[in-house]
Amino acid sequence: MVGKKPAAFTVPNIVADASNKIILDGTNYPDWREDIALHLGCLNMDYVLETERPPKPADGSTDKEAKEYYESWEKNNRLTLLLIKTRIARSIRGAIPKCETAKEYLEAVDKQFKPTDKQMGGTIMSELCAMRLTGIGGTRQHIMKMRDLSSQLKSFDMEPTEQFLVQLILNSLPPQFDAFKVSYNTHREKWSVDELLSMCVQEETRLLMSGKGAPKEAHLGESSNRGGSKKGNKDDKKKRKRRIPPATALNKKDAKCFFCKKKGHMKNECSKRKAWLERKGLLNKQATTSE
Repeated sequence: MVGKKPAAFTVPNIVADASNKIILDGTNYPDWREDIALHLGCLNMDYVLETERPPKPADGSTDKEAKEYYESWEKNNRLTLLLIKTRIARSIRGAIPKCETAKEYLEAVDKQFKPTDKQMGGTIMSELCAMRLTGIGGTRQHIMKMRDLSSQLKSFDMEPTEQFLVQLILNSLPPQFDAFKVSYNTHREKWSVDELLSMCVQEETRLLMSGKGAPKEAHLGESSNRGGSKKGNKDDKKKRKRRIPPATALNKKDAKCFFCKKKGHMKNECSKRKAWLERKGLLNKQATTSE
């Protein structure tokens, strides 16, 4: 049976396709594979990867439709094969065996770079079990990602049960959800993943509104005495006084007498002052007062 003739692979489509392409370098196989499938699908060329090569019509055949389909398939196969090769780095291209059809060539690429089911399933399972929500916020996205990883395991016959996934999600929640976990464990009813998602979002909103989900801010360099109490002010004054050196610590050579205005002694040690006090009769009176 002759298949439907595909749309033409026009030159503008080829140029547009080549402008946005991912080159396979050995580390980006999943992204490269998806990009190849997307572009071939948009260009109506993916059918050559899904159908077998049609038999060549006999020279004397009068089946016009069969001839057109064969010619179209061969043309699109050559262009698809060329498109795939141009999306592979030259250092890798030489290690892939030559193939006549794009389907065979892509299968050869898949054998070299596509991870095995056991390897891929183990990686996804490890990522799922190790996931943790580090803080309040983004709970919905966190649970949806865990559910997506769980659904990916289905193709590897490793999909966990719904209740196992519910428990994994609960274990991945931060300590702020501890009361929520206790509440779940004390109820007899079991929640589905959708019900758990809805309840977790509600609990997250409650925590944020109560302020329990907000991170504690450290106010560095701020005094604990924000009100400026008298006790704090007195302590500051005492500290400032301690910084002033006592008078006895001054060097006598730099001292200046306030009486005779000469350096080298203090006023109470000044001989001229003592003589002046004696003449005024104030020396004995000052000594009695000081006693």
